[in-house]
Amino acid sequence: MDDGGRSGGAPALSPEDVLEGLSEIAKRIEGCRRCPLFRHRTRTVPGEGSGDSGIVVIGEAPGKEEDASGRPFVGRAGRILRSAMADAGLDPGRAFITNAVKCRPPGNRRPTRQELEACRPWLEAQLRILRPRAVVVLGNTALDSLSGILGLRTTIRELMDAPLRAACPWGECWVLGAYHPAYTRFNRRVPEILRKTFERALKIVRGD
Repeated sequence: MDDGGRSGGAPALSPEDVLEGLSEIAKRIEGCRRCPLFRHRTRTVPGEGSGDSGIVVIGEAPGKEEDASGRPFVGRAGRILRSAMADAGLDPGRAFITNAVKCRPPGNRRPTRQELEACRPWLEAQLRILRPRAVVVLGNTALDSLSGILGLRTTIRELMDAPLRAACPWGECWVLGAYHPAYTRFNRRVPEILRKTFERALKIVRGD
């Protein structure tokens, strides 16, 4: 049976241990005061999904609907993302979907470097528990955050052309990139690009 591509690192945690670990991180995020964003949030948005597919998806930051619900990617961009995942054959509930920043920036602006750095330890903690085989970053902000964890030197464009094999703290993993689904308003090919990216991620975790 495929171990989710986690070979080369510590043994994978049980689903129960993963859920418990993610729940503990989510509780700690609720009390986070590491950057000024806590003053503006309605709810924190730590992420959701079992992650048992071996795939983690990282976006930029919660928007208005996410801030209200406490769930990632539930607005228009989220519908585009989840549709692309399903079209690729990936159940969104079996991936772990999160953002580089767990609180909504005012006016949906891009997170500052200070905010990214303050929130990065939460993302790293989630990744260390999930130990994904494939990480899909959606846009430059997500890539910047992950690069601070893995020491990457690449671009979204390069990742769209070819996944990057990386030495992750939990073992070998692959980093894939795509445009953020919100970019669909500027480029109608984004849903197709997303679908192909998730098809590629599935091939990686399956060892095809």
